[in-house]
Amino acid sequence: MLSAEAVNDAVRAAANQYFRLVLIISQDNSTKPVLLKELQDILEVVSIKIGAEISQRLLEMTERQRALRLSYLLDEILAPYPLDQVIVLDNIEILFDRSLASNPLSLLQKISRNRTVIVVWSGSLQDGWLTYAVPGHPEYKRYPVQDVIIVQPSQ
Repeated sequence: MLSAEAVNDAVRAAANQYFRLVLIISQDNSTKPVLLKELQDILEVVSIKIGAEISQRLLEMTERQRALRLSYLLDEILAPYPLDQVIVLDNIEILFDRSLASNPLSLLQKISRNRTVIVVWSGSLQDGWLTYAVPGHPEYKRYPVQDVIIVQPSQ
């Protein structure tokens, strides 16, 4: 089980990093709502379902415009919140859509440069590699763990 206290400790550690990005590795969607509620209570975070926010903004764009504007859309979504506000991004699956031709981890690092961002990552961490999806899946991504703080349930 993942605790809000562990995430809170990670947020404090992230304050001293170049990228203030905390990834919560969570493949168990049944405990996610409880954790997010605890985070809102403990850290007074703002939680954004990024998939819904981005997809709404992408509707009237061409495929090429979507790929070119994705980074700007993320900035636009976060712009109303003060930089000292901790933001939780959930439902990030849209960032992995192949038609957007993006590097989701780089996008998340970029937006965490000036603010603390907690991301619920529906993937795994194995042998120093962060993955999303499984090999052979069209949205499969694999990244070496660097410049990110990771919190995952104890195993």
